[in-house]
Amino acid sequence: MIYRSTVVISASSLLATMFASSAFAAETKANPFEFHAYGRLGITTSEKLTSAGQDQGDGAFGLPTSRHIRDPNYLRVQAQANADAKNTFNLEAQFENLPHQSNSWTGMGVNLRNAYFQTEVSPDAELWFGARRLEFEDVRLFDKFPLSDTTFYGLGTKLSLAGSPTHIAVGFKNIDSPLSIAKDPANPASGNDTVVSQRRDTSLFVRHDISLGTGIALRPTLILNQSGQTTLKGSPLDKYHTASADRVTESTTPKKTLTGKVGATFSHWGDAGWGNHFLWIETRPATGSDGGSEKDSLIGLASSGDYEGWSSSNIGLMYGLMVQHINYKTAQPKYAIENDSFVPNASDTSKTSTVVAVGVQPVYYITERLHAALDINHTLTTKVGFETAKPNMTFVTPILRYASNKSALATPQFYTSLTYGSYESKARQTSSGTPTKTSITTQTGCEFWF
Repeated sequence: MIYRSTVVISASSLLATMFASSAFAAETKANPFEFHAYGRLGITTSEKLTSAGQDQGDGAFGLPTSRHIRDPNYLRVQAQANADAKNTFNLEAQFENLPHQSNSWTGMGVNLRNAYFQTEVSPDAELWFGARRLEFEDVRLFDKFPLSDTTFYGLGTKLSLAGSPTHIAVGFKNIDSPLSIAKDPANPASGNDTVVSQRRDTSLFVRHDISLGTGIALRPTLILNQSGQTTLKGSPLDKYHTASADRVTESTTPKKTLTGKVGATFSHWGDAGWGNHFLWIETRPATGSDGGSEKDSLIGLASSGDYEGWSSSNIGLMYGLMVQHINYKTAQPKYAIENDSFVPNASDTSKTSTVVAVGVQPVYYITERLHAALDINHTLTTKVGFETAKPNMTFVTPILRYASNKSALATPQFYTSLTYGSYESKARQTSSGTPTKTSITTQTGCEFWF
């Protein structure tokens, strides 16, 4: 096992919620300047721990796996300047291109997450404009969240409708995608050039916050995204050619499409802990050669919770559940494992696929600051369609941590852990490239936010 240092950082929606609440707060700002940060830093012996089930980012069906086991390398900092009680400027950056689990250093990079000015235009209305990422609380134990593609340049408002806060925002984001294009469409031996195409997507975000009583809230949400025309050097690009050894293939760029999500968040909190429960319905097109007609819709349920109130009996608990039920317009092949590979069965097909992830982390408070936890995470899929043809995975992680507070979240904290991973197939590779069905990984580090 090869030891290697890596920066292990995990984005926390609890921090995002703190950021959002401080940004939208209408009370007098006591400090002219504020600074906040969230990060996880540590060393690990892991090597492509969940490469077979990698989450592919916003807009793709990856497998939700335990965040503690496979943290993205991530650091987030925020500066907030308060001109007065009504005017605020927020600047937030996340550091990417740090050493990832592949141990490949690509140089220091900074991604601008938020840069917007906000002003109070009336006692019941606020207006902002700039670059912003609108967020929710996430599913605490997992590295994936369904309502996360809400980053754009634009403007928005928070106002009172029917006595409840309502957020409305519109904006755009520019998408750059590399393409391999034949140097000479008439000559297969010409080879290809790598070029970068552009696309501008527009978004609409609406969220209505409804208070149902002390410590209970419901937040219905609508997200619409209209993809734009693919262009190359400012000119529309509908078709392009790719050269291989013996032929030139004509390909088409994705058509303009409208993607929609309708969902609701039910949240509760109090002395006994908190919980967030998400139900969403999503429609989006395919990216296949049929030009966007393969995938129909997705219905999902996600839930998370933290029962901090149990700390009075020296026991805490975090849990997580995520279910995605995918509907296809056309039947997709079922996949089976043969010789450690997933092979499609053209004669055995289905129009539905299901992905389920379950996580639980009981915590025992040895002392107020010394905690012992056990993270158990299992992910499974029915393996219908290429995107969900990935192995079922189970991870068991005992954790020992020294924290600043007696809480299941417990941050800041120092921790050390050992993870045993079991895969349905030989999905993981050792450092020598040998396939294996199991893994053993250690992590030692710290988690903080302020």
